[in-house]
Amino acid sequence: MWGVLPRIAARVRRCAVVRRIRVAVRHAGLIVGEVQSAFTVAWRRSLQLRVVVSTLALSTAVVLVLGLVLQTQIAERLVQGKFEAAVAQAESGRAVLERDLSGIDPDREGPRALSTTRWTG
Repeated sequence: MWGVLPRIAARVRRCAVVRRIRVAVRHAGLIVGEVQSAFTVAWRRSLQLRVVVSTLALSTAVVLVLGLVLQTQIAERLVQGKFEAAVAQAESGRAVLERDLSGIDPDREGPRALSTTRWTG
């Protein structure tokens, strides 16, 4: 069994597809290196390129920061609004409950505990 694995690995290494992939990766590395060196040369020689790239980078950073600030403020306002609505709903429920319970005599039990002044709405 242990002798089979090295033979399979050797066959895979010799496979045409694997060789093509390795060649493509090497070529991609060379292309990236050439693009990088061309960009470096253009960066050093062109003031216009440096200004444009710097402006775009700073603009992107400003938009990102402003977006995060706006997102935070909007989220806080939404949560605050939901909280205020929940408090208002709880207060109105408390008022209804107090009104309903105000007609009950705590000294009596059962149906007789209801006084005649109970609200029926």
